[in-house]
Amino acid sequence: MSANSTTLAAPESGEHQQGSINRRIAAIVFFNFIAYLTVGLPLAVVPGFVHGDLGFGTVVAGLAVSIQYLATLLSRAYAGNLCDLQGPKKLATWAPAIPAR
Repeated sequence: MSANSTTLAAPESGEHQQGSINRRIAAIVFFNFIAYLTVGLPLAVVPGFVHGDLGFGTVVAGLAVSIQYLATLLSRAYAGNLCDLQGPKKLATWAPAIPAR
């Protein structure tokens, strides 16, 4: 009987492990969604603000959005290299202070 109880317990532990992995994946997906949402939401507002409230033309409003993409393109390689050299935990700890310099 102990052999049967062992075989019955194995699928439960596998199901528990699968549920734990699914929760971790869901947490990562949710965090990425929130991160991209907070970055993307201002992009919908910036052109209207630059054109309407500040009174600049449509070309300047388009350039205001394009600057973010240019900054991403220029800083991604540097940030990746820095993360490889310093480690992700150290970089995530002090990276928010970089724009303040």
